[in-house]
Amino acid sequence: MDAESVLEERIQNLNAKTLSLKEHGKSLEDMANKSTYLQSALFDLKNNFDLHVLELKAQDAEDRLEAMAEVVTEQWVQIQHLEQALQIAKMRALQAQKQRNMRCTFLKFIDGISGRHLPKPFKALDSYSLGKGPIIRYYVS
Repeated sequence: MDAESVLEERIQNLNAKTLSLKEHGKSLEDMANKSTYLQSALFDLKNNFDLHVLELKAQDAEDRLEAMAEVVTEQWVQIQHLEQALQIAKMRALQAQKQRNMRCTFLKFIDGISGRHLPKPFKALDSYSLGKGPIIRYYVS
């Protein structure tokens, strides 16, 4: 082998190694691109997962809000019934007070008449009311 053929062989080896280095460089660049793509895909998946979790939390909060709205509506109806019952009780108490006042007024009127217009023998009956005064006054408060 002469020097020229050795040189030629070494140049071919160098060219082959250069080509191999270029291919390896291209492979490294492809792998870097794939790595960037995979990182981007992973980031998207993570964002989608986070978005899904947030959607689930929002749905859960909405469900709880609807349940609370039902409870509030039911309690509002109960409050309205209680207010109606209170109004009815107030009206009944007012009616009872009016009736009591009417009865007392009537009894006072009768007591006044009996004291002024009934003869003395009927006043003798007052002594049988066990010392509590006239019998009619016993019913008038």
